[in-house]
Amino acid sequence: MLACASDAKVYLWNCGTSERLSAWTLASPATSLCVWTDALLATGGPMRHPLESETDGKVVFAGTEAHGVQGIDLRALEPVLVLPSAAGASATAMHPARELTLLIGNDLGVVSTFDLRRPTTALTMVSRSNAAVHDLYATNDGDVWAATGDGACTKWTDIATAPVVDTELFGPTYDAVHGVTGYGNTLYTVSRDRVLRTYTLE
Repeated sequence: MLACASDAKVYLWNCGTSERLSAWTLASPATSLCVWTDALLATGGPMRHPLESETDGKVVFAGTEAHGVQGIDLRALEPVLVLPSAAGASATAMHPARELTLLIGNDLGVVSTFDLRRPTTALTMVSRSNAAVHDLYATNDGDVWAATGDGACTKWTDIATAPVVDTELFGPTYDAVHGVTGYGNTLYTVSRDRVLRTYTLE
């Protein structure tokens, strides 16, 4: 299991023994995590702890408050990649429908799309409002949902090439949407009002 905290640390834990296996220090406090499971950047080095499992070929992307997104090879000692963000990187997600693509949401409401083979410049940068992006959910069909602090959940299509807003869901007025995920044609959101909402999409 991976965890991040405001102490600028990322931790790898063994769930069976509750033992901390590894720790990495980021340039600033972490805000979000996502895992690239078939990473070309991974060194394939030796395990750092005998209880490690399934860490080979994995890179974790940690959004930070002030230093963009840092990529950490789970078999390495230091971050291996840094992606820029104009504001605090508040959400990160891999794009399952587009290989080698990372999505970053920031505190200014911008969602950026990066090709990990050319990570210095975003492919696209889109925004619906200046409310912070709290979570991102990318579907296998290529759609991307962004949950934001103004109570909206926005669906973008073709976000890496020709982004268009397709759908918007609204919860309580001005009540931040903190999380979004889905399965099949069902979407789930959770808001600051402590309500888990379920949407059936056409």
